[in-house]
Amino acid sequence: LKEWLRATSSSDVNRQNEELLSYSERLMRATLRELRDGTYQFTDYLDGDGGSANHIPIPVVITVQGDDVTVDFRLAPDSVPGPLNAVRAIAVSAVFYCFRCFAGDHIPANTGLMRPITILTRPGSIIDARPPAAVAAGNVETSQRIVDAIFGALAQAAPQRIPAASCGTMNNIL
Repeated sequence: LKEWLRATSSSDVNRQNEELLSYSERLMRATLRELRDGTYQFTDYLDGDGGSANHIPIPVVITVQGDDVTVDFRLAPDSVPGPLNAVRAIAVSAVFYCFRCFAGDHIPANTGLMRPITILTRPGSIIDARPPAAVAAGNVETSQRIVDAIFGALAQAAPQRIPAASCGTMNNIL
């Protein structure tokens, strides 16, 4: 390793990093071409935020065009008073997880696999909460509803490849 480090310039490392990212992107684009072009919608629900008995919708619209995908959460409702709001990073992580599951573990897990995927959120929503919205359970509860909403939409594009919904929680105790 020491010899390799001495013989390798930072430009070599940067080039190799870019090659790895591009490799992941090519593999993901090939996987996305297996999906049928179209727009796929699904809505999952949270039972409530602790202060209300109302179900809270977690809608997603996925648009597939060749080897590009848009995952749109802009129809999500405004943040709620209870601690079930999620920040945008949770939505991005859920998208990454779902598409990595769809593609398989042969694709290196890096940002390259996300290059063909555009994620749209609406600031101030339950999917892209802003201060002072309570977010303590957004990572454990809402993230799972986001995942199941994405899988619900993807199941319409590739029903033979998408698993059933999860149990709907991470089973955390606060």
